[in-house]
Amino acid sequence: MAGGGIMYLIHRFLPTTSAIDAALTIMTPYMLYLGAEQFHFSGVMAVVTGGLFISYRSHEIFKSGNTRLNMLGVWTTVIFVMNAMVFILIGLSLPSIIKGLEEASLIQGIKYGIIISIVAILIRFVWIYPAAFVPRWLFKSVRKEQNPGWKGPLVIGWAGMRGVVSLATALSIPYLLPDGSPFPHRNLILLITFVVIFITLVVQGLSLPIIVKKLNMPAMDVVLPQEQQEAQIQIRLNRLALSHINNNYSDIMQKSNLLKNYRMQISLETENTENQLD
Repeated sequence: MAGGGIMYLIHRFLPTTSAIDAALTIMTPYMLYLGAEQFHFSGVMAVVTGGLFISYRSHEIFKSGNTRLNMLGVWTTVIFVMNAMVFILIGLSLPSIIKGLEEASLIQGIKYGIIISIVAILIRFVWIYPAAFVPRWLFKSVRKEQNPGWKGPLVIGWAGMRGVVSLATALSIPYLLPDGSPFPHRNLILLITFVVIFITLVVQGLSLPIIVKKLNMPAMDVVLPQEQQEAQIQIRLNRLALSHINNNYSDIMQKSNLLKNYRMQISLETENTENQLD
């Protein structure tokens, strides 16, 4: 968290460009990991915590549209390459992990992986449904929102595929304990993780489109045509402009016909656009 706070301050207060911001976001995970390991903390947890913190504060850091678009393109490519490398790593390391199994056989490891996959899926449903409905029972403001029904939480619960984070957590297990002895069951843990990733990605991932189609879920959000979206944005901008003029230039407007006419023009434009939408 401290490392994430430092990177937040760098992004927020130092003069940067969109290219520098993108480069810093790529460097941040490495800096967080190495810093945590230097102080004998979990590097993986440091990266996850710092990433969540920076993501939560991203609207304060990356205010430029050009910066956000640039970073979106950069990180789309980086994530694609990293996901590909992760599964290449699984394929390359799996034979040596299977050979290194001493405390359990391959069949036992697969059985453990299947059991843990089922437990992980069930646990996700156990907290998804209460998270969807308990706030509606407790708070009136939440009850005013659209009822998710049972279908929405079902899809969200079934969409809990495991992947890069699970693998990174398993791979962060050290080879040796502080006394120099091998870490117990490390290869078995890695094998179970591979099985869980495979089951959730293949079984849940391939069946998710079928489930969504069978449920025939109503659209939660109505996608407006581009013209209507542009009109709504223009109305919001006009209202902000009118509010700014009224709050900051009311005295000047009494003496300036130019400002009066400009305000009237914005008001008429807003009214006409609203009438067209109706």
